[in-house]
Amino acid sequence: MTPRTAGEIRAHARAVSPDPAPGHAASAAGTAWLYGPAQFELGLLERIVGEGRAAGRFVDYSDDHGRPDGRTSFRLRGAGAVELLPGGGWTVDALAVSLPTGWSALDAGGRDLVVTVRAEGAAALAVRDPAGWEVLDGDRWVPARARPGGATPPHLDDEPVVRLPLVESDGLLDAGRTLLGRPVLTCSGTPRLVSGESREEALSDAVPETRHDLVDLGGGRWTTRHRLGFRFLAVHDAEVTDAAVDASIRPSRGAAGAFACSDEGLTRIAAVASWTLRTCLQGLVLDGVKRDRLPWIGDQALATAVNAYTVADPGIVRDGLVALGRQRRGYVNGLADYSLWWVIGQGFLQNFFGEREHLEREAEGVHAFLERLAEEAGPDGVLRPRRPGGFSEETGPVLIDWGVEPEPGRDSTALQVLWFWALSTGADLLSRVGHFGERRWRDLAATLRSTLEERARALGAWSRYLDDPQEHPGTPCVDDPHTCFLGLLAGVIEPTEPVVAAIRTARPRTPWMAAFALRALGAAGRRREAVELLRSRWTPMLDAGATTFWEEFPGDGEPLAMYGRPFGRSLAHAWGAGPAALLPELVLGVAPLADGWSRIAVDPELGDLEWAAAVVPTPFGDLVVAADRESVVVDVPDGAVLVADGRETPGPATVEWTLGH
Repeated sequence: MTPRTAGEIRAHARAVSPDPAPGHAASAAGTAWLYGPAQFELGLLERIVGEGRAAGRFVDYSDDHGRPDGRTSFRLRGAGAVELLPGGGWTVDALAVSLPTGWSALDAGGRDLVVTVRAEGAAALAVRDPAGWEVLDGDRWVPARARPGGATPPHLDDEPVVRLPLVESDGLLDAGRTLLGRPVLTCSGTPRLVSGESREEALSDAVPETRHDLVDLGGGRWTTRHRLGFRFLAVHDAEVTDAAVDASIRPSRGAAGAFACSDEGLTRIAAVASWTLRTCLQGLVLDGVKRDRLPWIGDQALATAVNAYTVADPGIVRDGLVALGRQRRGYVNGLADYSLWWVIGQGFLQNFFGEREHLEREAEGVHAFLERLAEEAGPDGVLRPRRPGGFSEETGPVLIDWGVEPEPGRDSTALQVLWFWALSTGADLLSRVGHFGERRWRDLAATLRSTLEERARALGAWSRYLDDPQEHPGTPCVDDPHTCFLGLLAGVIEPTEPVVAAIRTARPRTPWMAAFALRALGAAGRRREAVELLRSRWTPMLDAGATTFWEEFPGDGEPLAMYGRPFGRSLAHAWGAGPAALLPELVLGVAPLADGWSRIAVDPELGDLEWAAAVVPTPFGDLVVAADRESVVVDVPDGAVLVADGRETPGPATVEWTLGH
């Protein structure tokens, strides 16, 4: 029977989900912490990068990321009695006071109170009442924004802990799913630990990907200095009498989204994808929990869509965009195409969450960001990255995807369609707030479109490089898959039959790019084929025992190896989570038609499924869709408008119509 209500759909999905804490909610945080602009985000990024490098043995991350200022001034005009708690050393102007380390009660007697906080990382100030406080931004005072926290500045806090059992399983301790956390063991002797995302890794004698430094808790109890990304744990040289893991799990903001259907395999894929994303939500969106444990904007761009269909947590997206978009030099994450994904990701945030206040704050920053990139574009609009890449000396400042690194000195067409997508997105964003820069980026996008039509579309095919036939006559004139699916999503390539064929036969190595290829196939009207391809590519990971999805699809050779190391492949990678968004999109046609789901499309195409259902946690409340072979029923939340079955229906409403066969 088709689950009909939000509760029934969630229960159906939960039955196959590895998520151990679906109802885990945040505890009340009673302290308001003030930060300067971008200082919380940069302080959080600095902490995460430091922890990732300390925990991992093989971390490769650009050092060009932004840093917090370490000094911020706060002001309260006409202050009376106030209570303050600094997150570092501090001084108070115009008052002769002692400066204790805890909460201080001060009385400014109606004068302007200026407090300057200095810290090694982000400077923060806790106040009992944040109303009226300002922060110095350059040479002007602007309203301060408060972050909820506890006794310490919140940029220093990990996600809350959920204690879960570690169960003995064939000589290993098993957490039941891959997660990020610290094991807590009671045992005799001093244990030696080896963790693994797989049984093979935990049993291996290879150099571990993660450091396992121990902390003695006393009384025969031990934990690790660093959090571990693992499922299995081998304990040597000690007899364990009790074992658990303090798992770091980001609290739910409300009831999560869910997808279920008559094919339990697809239902499981959606549930595992949802947990994959959630376990990577650790202050910022991390690429994975084992190896790098660091934020990359490519992962976040895709994760924004998954986030919208599952956890509905725009805050972590905003924070990631702010933190990663303030690199000190070069490109975001050291890659020119990742700088383009940063702009595209700003568009995803607006499409899925409608974050108008964020856009108004960031619009000038988006314009300035594009200005810097445009310095490397020629009169023909072509982007030719010149700044040194901080990611890899081998690939230079452009990645595109594993296995698709462009040849140095040649103009990658895939890079250019991403550049077009970024320019179009930037223009759209600026138009929303009436920014003067819209016209410039719209015009540059038009110039680039003309160049691509003239120089990349040779003999009817979209070539991998510009001017291939003229400059490299031996290059096959065939449609390049990455160019085709990225260009179709960018709106610069039409879904002609050859283009669709190139997308359909594409086999990107990473679930990241595969997700975009499937979205493009769906946009081209081939949704059933896209679902079949999704099933065929993600199911082998489930068959291998996955409880989270991987950095790269299994293929020839050792399935767990990568980067020349036997267990270098991340088995819990944020960019593997695409199906949690793709399945509601492809099967039920659920998508936002206007920013923040204010207008919603529902257009089921069940294919070989008997039924399918989804709950999407929109900013207006739950959107509930249930479809079978006969009909579809949609619960539209108040404030949203459903556009379906040839009509528009404002919520709150329940709408039902018959499906054609």
